Amino acid sequence: DVQKRALTSKLKLLEISDLVASEEKGKKQVGGDLAWMPDDIVTRIVENLQVFVNDIHVRYEDNISSPNPFSIGLTLESLHFQSANNEWEPVEFESGRDIINKLITLKNLAVYMNTSEKNRQPLDYQSSTENLVKIMSSLIPKDEEVDHDYILHPLSGGIRAKIDLREGFIKDTAKALLNVVVEKAKLSIDARQFNYVFHLLRWNVNYIRRMQNIPVLSWRPKQPEIVTKEDGRDWWRYAIKCVLHKQKEERDKWSFNYFKKFKQDKSKYVETWKKKLNNPALITSHDTSILSEVENYYPLEQLLWFRRYARLEIAEDKNLDYVVGAMMSSFKNLFDLKKQAEATASRELAKVRSVYQALQSQPSKKREWIYPEDFVHTITSAELCELQINVLSEDRKKCFVTGTLSGLVLQASLRHKWHSFVIGLKGVTIYDFHTLNGGIYPLLEPDLGVNGQEKFMQIWCDVNPIMPAGEKVDLKLKVVGRRTLIKFSMPLVKELNGIFKIPHTSFLRKIIEDSLTKEMVEINRDTLQKIKLLLGERLALDIDVQLDAPTICLPQRAAESDSPAIVMNFGKLSIKSDLSARHAIDTEVAIDSFYDKFVFEVTGMCANITDNLALFRETSEHDIECGLKMEFEVLMANSTRVHKFRILGSMDKLKVLLSPQKLSTIFQVSKVLVKAIATNENVGLLVPMKRAQEHFTVNDVLPEAEAQQHEPGLDLKIAKAEFNVQSVEIHLVHVIGDTRSEMCIGAEAFLVKADVSTFRTQVDLELGRIYCKDNLVLSYLPVQSEE
Repeated sequence: DVQKRALTSKLKLLEISDLVASEEKGKKQVGGDLAWMPDDIVTRIVENLQVFVNDIHVRYEDNISSPNPFSIGLTLESLHFQSANNEWEPVEFESGRDIINKLITLKNLAVYMNTSEKNRQPLDYQSSTENLVKIMSSLIPKDEEVDHDYILHPLSGGIRAKIDLREGFIKDTAKALLNVVVEKAKLSIDARQFNYVFHLLRWNVNYIRRMQNIPVLSWRPKQPEIVTKEDGRDWWRYAIKCVLHKQKEERDKWSFNYFKKFKQDKSKYVETWKKKLNNPALITSHDTSILSEVENYYPLEQLLWFRRYARLEIAEDKNLDYVVGAMMSSFKNLFDLKKQAEATASRELAKVRSVYQALQSQPSKKREWIYPEDFVHTITSAELCELQINVLSEDRKKCFVTGTLSGLVLQASLRHKWHSFVIGLKGVTIYDFHTLNGGIYPLLEPDLGVNGQEKFMQIWCDVNPIMPAGEKVDLKLKVVGRRTLIKFSMPLVKELNGIFKIPHTSFLRKIIEDSLTKEMVEINRDTLQKIKLLLGERLALDIDVQLDAPTICLPQRAAESDSPAIVMNFGKLSIKSDLSARHAIDTEVAIDSFYDKFVFEVTGMCANITDNLALFRETSEHDIECGLKMEFEVLMANSTRVHKFRILGSMDKLKVLLSPQKLSTIFQVSKVLVKAIATNENVGLLVPMKRAQEHFTVNDVLPEAEAQQHEPGLDLKIAKAEFNVQSVEIHLVHVIGDTRSEMCIGAEAFLVKADVSTFRTQVDLELGRIYCKDNLVLSYLPVQSEE
């Protein structure tokens, strides 16, 4: 039975592949038949095209993969594609307008996964078709939400498109305007849904493995009610037989007889399949037996390759027949070419005139227009008013955490020579309802009192912008963000770890890790390819990032307002590109040997250690203070003997104030963080990030011109760095009653130099001086000898 089901499944997939191949062939033929149709006729057809889709419900029910039955479904109330007037009211037919409006309306798109007892029962498929249609239609949410366990709650939105059909261009008027608006999107997931998805994936993996091992399933012993020693021997025999069978298969694939049989079977199958495609009526019973024999023996991938090879041979035969026929026709009509061409042209012209006459339109004479560089072809704007993501309990009555994005706006202006993009985000909030047992515990929320900014974050990006004479910029990027407050909650981490836990012992976890490794390798490779493009083409980047870095609060006990905590303020982050430095170097040295300079600076970085978070207030005095400035220079040169990166860093002053109480707080908070990481089984999924780095060589970070120069034994210069710390002071304070004892340990002029190459790394350390101060000893010593 298993073999029959596998063969039936294989034949169904082959049938689907043939349908897809015939559909692609039909598309090519239709495209060839309509190639003569002018663009403005196509435009008129699109102008009056209207599409109405209503009441869509796709449902999958499963009572095999999980302990209890469940169902997954997608519903859509309506999707309308209509023409509209200037007031964006739908109209049935409009013709002859220079500007056309299209209105696309989406209403109540939803995705559900019913796992609760009241919703997971299967539908009655034994009733009549009309009754089933009524049941399915009644489960589509319309004016009121149907009782489903939603993943995507009913979503509605609209798209307005305005297209200018006039020739040429009009100043300050775009050829196309597109506006997308979605009012509210809401996503929810509960623990039971995650577990059922996990079971479904595991069942599919098991099913695929069973299909790959069909020959050995018939040898599998039956599971007895009472296990004896003889039953154990049967399972050992079964395991040994499976291993020997797999080894025999591997050996047979590399034998001469296998290759000989493969070649013969391929030839027979391809010729028979070509015969069936050309004329199915000529297929005999012998041909059918040949097809069945090969389809039983070879896997699906091999059969798909055989059939594709047959279709390619048929196409080559037809092309050959066409060429031969064309040659014979050209010799036959050698003296009548002019007459034949005139007849063909007159037929094509008659086609065009008849279509224009039917559309009551006149052919337009096309003209090549020269557009100004800043002319806007297309303006696109998209707005998502609110996106809410919820994590729920199994009964969906309790919400553990809610994240909300509000006021997400995307604007794109595609000009003739350069493009600009603007992304704005009004606010981001994450609230925890588990830590305080239903009370609101803010995990992330913007600090509304900083700089008076309306937006949480704004990004401006210009590609190939128009610059003043003498300046060249290929990419201009500006980012502005306001300060956020981030808090940590250990109870929530424990709860989420229990919900989204993937056990280490599950083989599905290994599959997920392997998939993540593969994706990370692809992402890293794509990133490196873009870096190689920047290095190879010497693109000019103008970057200006101004962010109010977040304030992070790490309490020891999140549920208690007076808990000890560490509050870290990362100050203001600034990243800028120094184009003037680049241009100055560019004029002094050859164009292939300049550096691009970027400045990374952090100001106002500080931290406080408090034993009572409720009494904590930010003041001008901090337990930890420091400022950081880094200058990165990236070489745009095709040379393997010059450093690709030069880094210059400096820190003005690092001050640390510690006491026994503060050291105890640091220890307790660190213990909570370490415990949160150690008890989270999903942290192991970060291993693929490490595995992905093992797939790269030095050539992956070199432009093509340099990769060709790089020999395996060459010691490539990668980076040269220098970091300078002016002063470091650690104050140890101990207060007993009115007595305050303080010791200061400091260092000055601390310098680190590093030179990194492919096979060698050299680090030099320099230290100006170390000193120690003690206020108790100072009272007995002269001032001049205090150090």
